[in-house]
Amino acid sequence: MIAEIKKRRAVREYQDMDVPDSYLRQLIEAALMAPSPFNRQPWRFHVIRDKGRKTAIRSIYDDSTRKIQLYRKLYLTRVPIYEQDTGFLEAATLIVPCYETGISYARDSLAMAVQNMMLEAASCNIASVCMGRPTRFKSQREKMRKVARVEKGYEVPYIIAVGFAPKPNEQYEVPERKKYDQVTIQL
Repeated sequence: MIAEIKKRRAVREYQDMDVPDSYLRQLIEAALMAPSPFNRQPWRFHVIRDKGRKTAIRSIYDDSTRKIQLYRKLYLTRVPIYEQDTGFLEAATLIVPCYETGISYARDSLAMAVQNMMLEAASCNIASVCMGRPTRFKSQREKMRKVARVEKGYEVPYIIAVGFAPKPNEQYEVPERKKYDQVTIQL
């Protein structure tokens, strides 16, 4: 498993083709193996292939970026933000993971499910990226709920893009990682 962990990258460029159902099933089945308190499995995964919906999600993402930039200017904060071409959202297959509200640790459980999904994607040579920017603001989350047809009682914390990148995951740059001794405290 460490090989998949080291191979996985946050990729934001995809060939314009959807991920076949057989692979999506593998990714979601990996997500379903994640732990959740009392085995509640408080999640849903909305798969977006429709071009119009992907374009709408790209618009939501870009709008969130503009809001974050405005926030930075108004409050003189250093909220991290970077410009990027969001065209990759229209080329990838999008997965909108949702967690059931009102259930303790549901969001944490969903995060573990998404990590499983992304590691499985890496093992299948499928690129992926998890993005919280499009759902940072309540207004964007509400728009996302409508576009992805998320049922009442579920929340959208982020979206996942999966697809076939122009080069293998391991050819993308690895950001510098902290060393074991920098993060481990022995007591």
